Amino acid sequence: MNDNLLGRLFLAWANLSLRVNELERRVEEQATEIFQLQTQLQQEKAEGSSAKPLPQARQKAEGRKQKAEGKEEGCKVEKNDNYLSEHDITHLHLREQLEAVFEGALDAIFIANQEGTYVEANPSACQLFGLPRSELLGKQITDFMVPDFDFALAWGNFLELGQATGELSIIRPDGTVREVEYAAKANFLPGQNLSILRDITKRKQAEKAWQNSQRFIEQITNTSPTLLYIYDLKRDCNIWANSRSEKFCGCTQKQMQAMGSRLAAEFVHPGDWQQLQELKEALKVARDSEVIEREYRMKNAQGEWRWLHVWEIVFTRTSDGKPEQILGTAIDITQAKLAKEELHQREEAFRTLAENSPDLIARFDRQLRHIYVNPAIEDSTGMPASAFIGKTNQELGRPAELVSYWKQATQKVFETVSGELIEFDFPTPSGVKSYQSHLVPEYAQDGSVEFVLGVARDITKRKQAERALTQERNFISAILDTATALIVVLDTQGRIVRFNRACEQMTGYSFEEVRGRHFWDLFLIPEEVESVKAVLHELQAGLSGNEHENYWVARDGSRRLIHWSNTILSNIDREVVANSPVSSLYIIGCGIDLSDRQQAEEARQALAREQELNQLRTDFFTMASHELRTPLSVILLTVQSLETFYEQWSQEKKLQKLDQIEEAAQNMKHLIDQILTFHRRDDIAEGRRQEAGGRRQEREGGGKK
Repeated sequence: MNDNLLGRLFLAWANLSLRVNELERRVEEQATEIFQLQTQLQQEKAEGSSAKPLPQARQKAEGRKQKAEGKEEGCKVEKNDNYLSEHDITHLHLREQLEAVFEGALDAIFIANQEGTYVEANPSACQLFGLPRSELLGKQITDFMVPDFDFALAWGNFLELGQATGELSIIRPDGTVREVEYAAKANFLPGQNLSILRDITKRKQAEKAWQNSQRFIEQITNTSPTLLYIYDLKRDCNIWANSRSEKFCGCTQKQMQAMGSRLAAEFVHPGDWQQLQELKEALKVARDSEVIEREYRMKNAQGEWRWLHVWEIVFTRTSDGKPEQILGTAIDITQAKLAKEELHQREEAFRTLAENSPDLIARFDRQLRHIYVNPAIEDSTGMPASAFIGKTNQELGRPAELVSYWKQATQKVFETVSGELIEFDFPTPSGVKSYQSHLVPEYAQDGSVEFVLGVARDITKRKQAERALTQERNFISAILDTATALIVVLDTQGRIVRFNRACEQMTGYSFEEVRGRHFWDLFLIPEEVESVKAVLHELQAGLSGNEHENYWVARDGSRRLIHWSNTILSNIDREVVANSPVSSLYIIGCGIDLSDRQQAEEARQALAREQELNQLRTDFFTMASHELRTPLSVILLTVQSLETFYEQWSQEKKLQKLDQIEEAAQNMKHLIDQILTFHRRDDIAEGRRQEAGGRRQEREGGGKK
C-alpha cells in the first residue's frame, strides 16, 4: 500500500504518534524546568547565607515571615540573626517551587549518586516501581534491570557523555515488567544524577496491536483468493493491488501504475471493452455503498483468457463529492462459466435420454408435484405425460397406501440429502407390475435440494425369478438339514456359508455361530491346517473333485476323524466357478465320521505298546536285582572285617572301611530311587490310559444316546 492509503486506513496510529510526541515534549520541558530551578538555587546559595535543611528552613521561614509582616500583634521587626532576610525568603520560595514540581510531576523522577544508588524519588517514581519511598531509596538501579542488561557499560557511557535518552525494560518487585522511556542528566548537581522515566507500557502494547493489525490486514489481502485493487479515476490507473492480482497479471503494483490506462488495453478482452467503459461511467455517478457488478474476460500471466466477476464500490471522493478512487474485488469464474455451459449440455443430453428411455422418469418439487415426466409413463398408466404436470400422486388418484409410501420416501430424500431405493407394485392397464425406483436429490445453486428425480424400472420378471429361486433354495435347505452326513459349504476363502444340522450335532456349534468364519480356525488341529488348505487350492486350480481325511475338533475338545468328498460349484458353461467373475463361488464338502474305526486301530496299537512295556519292565527288574547284590556284599564283608580286626586296625583304616560301607550304601540308594521312579511313571501312564478310556466310553455313550 502507498503512504496515503496507509494514512487513511490507520488514522488512529497517527493520532497516537502525536500524543507520544506531546509526551516527549512535556518530559523535556519538565527536565529543563527542574534543571533551571536547581541552577537558580545554586546561584542563590552562592550569593546569600547558607540555608539550613529544607524542612527546618521552611518551618522557620513561615514563623519569621509572619513576624515580618506584622501578623503577630505587638511584635517589632528587629534586625538581628534570629530573622531571615528577603533574600532568604526568595531562596525558600525557589526551593518550594522546585519541590512542588518534583512532587507533583506525572513522570517518575529519580536522583542517583555516582554509584547508581537512588537517593531521592518522587511519588510517580514510587508508583512506577511499586515501592514506597522508604524502600525505594537506597536501591541500586541494577535492582530493577532485566538480567541481560549491561549496567556497568551503560552507566559508564552515561557519566562520560553527560546525558542519555532511550527506552528500556524494568522489572518491578512483584515480577511485572514495565516498558519505559527515559531522559537522564549526569551531575546536574555535583555528584547527583537526574533521570526522568515515563511508563510507555500501554503505548508499546498499542504499537504492537497496531503492528499486528497492519500485518493482519496485509495477510488477509495477500492470502485472499480474490483479486483486490484500488483504481484512481482521475489518474486512470490502478494505484494498489494485492499479491493475488500481481500473480494473475504477472506484473508488480508499480508496473501496473506505470501502465496507466494501457493496463485495460493490455489485459481486457477486446470483446469486453464496451462493458468496461460502461462500468467506469456507472461508477462516476455511483452512490456511497452502491456496489456495481460486471463480468468480463482478462488475460492472465499465462496468456489464458479468464472470466472474472467484478464488484466495485466508491472508496474515496474528491472535495466536491465526486468519486475519486474505486475499491474493487474480482473472482475467477471461468470454471463456473464452463460448468454452466456443461450443465446446459447435460440438460439437453438428459432430455434426449429421458425422452427415449423405456424407464419411467419423473421430477418432483418439495410439494411432491410432478415437474417433469417422460413419455414412457403413458405406456404404464395409459395417461399422457401432460396430465401429470403440476399434480401429486394423490391428486392423480393413486392408491392411498402407495401415495403414503411414495410421500415418505421422497420427503426423506429432501431431508437427508441422500438417495433412496424403493420397490413397489403398481396397477397398470396390463395388470399389476413390480417396479424398482431410485430417488436422487437435485441441488439448487445454494446447495439445498430443489427437486427429487425418480427413475423407475419394471422388475416384474426379476421378481418372478426371485420367487422361483427362493422356492428352490428352500427345497435344497430341507435336503441339507435332513441328511445324516456332514455337509458344509465354503466360499473360495474357506469361510462357512452353509452348515447342516448333522454338523451342528457333531461339533456342538450352531450355524449362526460359525457363519462367515474360516472353518480351520474352529475345527482343525494346527498340524493339519496347511494340508487341508492345499486340498482347497487343488479345487480352485481346476480339479473337479477330491477326497481327504482330517480331524475335526468339537466344542468340548473331542476329536472326530472325518472322511471328506469335495467338489466345486460350476456355472452353466461348466467353467470352474473359482475362475469366474461371478461372486457366488462355493466349495461343497460331504463328510463321513470315521472315529469308531480309528478308535479300534488305536486300541490295537495301545495293546502292542503295553506288551512291549511289560517286557521292558521285566528286563529292568532283572538287571536291578543283580546290581543290588554287589553293594550289599561289599557292606557285609566290610562289617565282618571290622568285627574281626577292630582291635588290631588303626583308626585311619577303620575310617577307610566305614567310607567303603557308606559308598556301597549310596549306590544301593541310587538303584532303589531309579526303581521307585520307574514304578511311579508306570502308575501315571496307567492312570492316563484309564482316564482316556473313560472319556472315550463317555463320548461313545453320548453318541449312542
